[in-house]
Amino acid sequence: MKKLAVYLGLQLKRAIKMLPSVLAVSGVLLLALGLIVVAAIRTDALSEDKQKFKIAIVGNTAEGFLDIGIATLGSLDSSRFTFDILEMSEDEARSALESGRLHAYAVIPDGFIENAIKGDVGKVTYVTSPGALDMSAIFKNEIATFISEVLIHSQKGVYATGNAMKDAGLSGRSSMMNGLALDYVTLILHRSNLYTAEITGVADSLSFGGYLFCGVLVFFLFMWGISCCPLFARRDNSLSRLLSAKRCGPLKQLTGEYLAYLALMLITLFALLMLITPFMPELAGFVPEFKYIGLSDMMSFGIKLILPAAAIAALQFFIYEAAGGIVSCVIGQFVCAVALSYIGGCLYPIYVFPEVIIGLSAFLPSAMARSFIASFFTNEACIPQALGLIGFLCLFLLLALLSRYRKLRRAGA
Repeated sequence: MKKLAVYLGLQLKRAIKMLPSVLAVSGVLLLALGLIVVAAIRTDALSEDKQKFKIAIVGNTAEGFLDIGIATLGSLDSSRFTFDILEMSEDEARSALESGRLHAYAVIPDGFIENAIKGDVGKVTYVTSPGALDMSAIFKNEIATFISEVLIHSQKGVYATGNAMKDAGLSGRSSMMNGLALDYVTLILHRSNLYTAEITGVADSLSFGGYLFCGVLVFFLFMWGISCCPLFARRDNSLSRLLSAKRCGPLKQLTGEYLAYLALMLITLFALLMLITPFMPELAGFVPEFKYIGLSDMMSFGIKLILPAAAIAALQFFIYEAAGGIVSCVIGQFVCAVALSYIGGCLYPIYVFPEVIIGLSAFLPSAMARSFIASFFTNEACIPQALGLIGFLCLFLLLALLSRYRKLRRAGA
């Protein structure tokens, strides 16, 4: 233990000497990530194309009351806040969809209204592109609700009432049916008053801003390892062979080096957290979870970050041990950071990926770290993520140890 303590102290001194440069690089990296996030948010928010979904209606809209229905959807119905409904020919709609000026279009078959009045509701053809799949479910739900509620259920209710009055010999059948039809239309137009929408978050029960904060933080931890290349990138193993000869074996060497590396990461992380703490009230507009967070909460949050930081540091330490050269270390750190962060849902909300990727990401250290950090804001249990991160921590350190043993064996130490 004495040799381990001495070696750990020497590694901590090396790490402290690098602290100013590491903090400077980390600050630049954090500023760059912040500017990218702000620019992406502002561009997306200010873009007119992103404000509403553009939907085209193809068909004979002058038939029956179809033109009135489309005008109603565009001016009175709550759908007007989500969709811009346009009228086009099918060729125009297809061209606009292919060029990205349109999200989708619906083809109304001929005789749609007349057949619907007779009880035969035809199929509406819905056309979209792969890039619009995120909103297709919303649009299909709106169309399905409109058709099923307005055309089917209301039609059955109106004509059933008319037939019942006819069988009973009651007068005023036409006026009663017209009044009932208007009541149905009024009910549909005001359907948003019939329910209360509760937004639970984009993923992990977080707001978009909170989710993005957790994801970018994990991505920052992965990218941070690049700044420590001069600390652990080796050109040869002469020092390790000398230490082994002095009875400071690979296990003691790796333990001392990893703990010094982790200490440097945590010092950098806590320093940056303290730096952004005064700006929490200003950031609460984008990250609502920051609204009630103070200095003591940030200290608790920093303690929460120790486990994911330790797991990520173990992965980075293994990359350093396996790669050896500075160039290969930088490439390995960068590729792992981008790949794991992307697939783990740190750069994009995880729900935009296919089901296969979503299932795979749940077993990645990046996704586990993101969910573990998110649990601080949601107060949800995170035992599976904690166990997974501990497992990855042990795995990567074991791989690093085996790599050190292999190098020393090849060198004859």
